[in-house]
Amino acid sequence: MENKEGRNHRAPLPVSIIIPCYNYARFLGAALDSVLAQTYPALEVIVIDDGSPDNTGEVVARYGDRVRYIHQENQGLSASRNNGIQLASHDFIALLDADDEWEPTFLESLMAKMLSLPESFGLVACLDYKIGVDGEVILDRNRDSLTGEVTSRDLLLKNRFFPGAVVIRKALFAQVGGFDTALRSSEDRDMWIRLSAACRLWIIPDKLIRVRKHGNNMSGHGARMRENKKKVLAKARKEGVVGRSAYTFWLQAHSVVDYQTSWIFHGECKHWPALRGIIRSFLLWPLPMNHVHLDVPIFFRIRALPRFILAWLGSLLFSDKDTR
Repeated sequence: MENKEGRNHRAPLPVSIIIPCYNYARFLGAALDSVLAQTYPALEVIVIDDGSPDNTGEVVARYGDRVRYIHQENQGLSASRNNGIQLASHDFIALLDADDEWEPTFLESLMAKMLSLPESFGLVACLDYKIGVDGEVILDRNRDSLTGEVTSRDLLLKNRFFPGAVVIRKALFAQVGGFDTALRSSEDRDMWIRLSAACRLWIIPDKLIRVRKHGNNMSGHGARMRENKKKVLAKARKEGVVGRSAYTFWLQAHSVVDYQTSWIFHGECKHWPALRGIIRSFLLWPLPMNHVHLDVPIFFRIRALPRFILAWLGSLLFSDKDTR
C-alpha cells in the first residue's frame, strides 16, 4: 500500500499480549485499560486466570471479545506465562503483570525500536517508574539506569527490567525454552539471561511502564528472593553463559545478590539476616564495585552497613526489654 506521497506504507506487525492473573482482579481493569489504550493498533490480548478465587473472570467479561480469557487450575506464574505464549497468534510477544500498567505509547515505541534494529536483536525493553496501590506516583531517587545494548554480564550482575517492560520475538521461546516453573521468583531474570545467550537485547531510555508497589509483591520476601537469585546464577554458570574461569566476576555477582537481599530482609524487620547478608557480601567481594553500572549510590555497601548494624542492635535492645 502507498500513501498520498507515494511512499510505501506497511501495516504494523501484530503483537500478542499475555497477562497472567492470580487474585488481582482489583488491579486487572487498570492493566487492561492501559493495554487497550495503546497507540499501536495491532494487538491480541490474552488473560490467563491462574485459578483465582476472586472475580477475575467478571472483570475480563466487561471487555467482551476485545480480550481472550483462559481459566486454568492454579499452576503458578511461570506456567501461566508459558501457557499464554503457546496460545499467542503473533510473532511478537509482550508480557504484562496484572497489577502493572503501560503508558499509551509503550507498544508503538518498543516495536519501532525493534524493527529499526538488526534481526539479531530479539528483545527490546524500556525503563519504568513506580506507582502505589491507587495509582499515585512513588517518588524515587534519580537514576542513571543502563540503556542501549545489554549483555549477559549486565543481567548476571543485576536484573535490568521488569517482565512487563519487554517485547520479544516469539520464536525465541521455542529456542531457549519457557519460563522455569521450578523458580518461585526471579524467573524473569532467568529468562532474560537465557535469551541473552541466544540473541541481542536493547533497552530504550523511556519510562513506559508503571510498576505497582503493594504489600503482596513477590520481590518483598527476602529468603525466597535470595534462594532463587542464587539458583539463577548457578544455572547460568552451569550453562556457561559466562565462563567458569571468570572467577572474580562470579564472586561479584553473588556479592550483589547478598547486598540486594539484605535490603529486603531489612524491609521485613529481619535485622540479623540483613546484617549477615551485607557481611557476606563484603566477604565474597571486599573490593569496590562499579556503582554506576549497578545503578546504586557510591559506597553503597559501606553506607548500608552501619544502618544494618544499628537496626540489629536496636532489635536486641528491644528484645531484652520485652523479656524483663
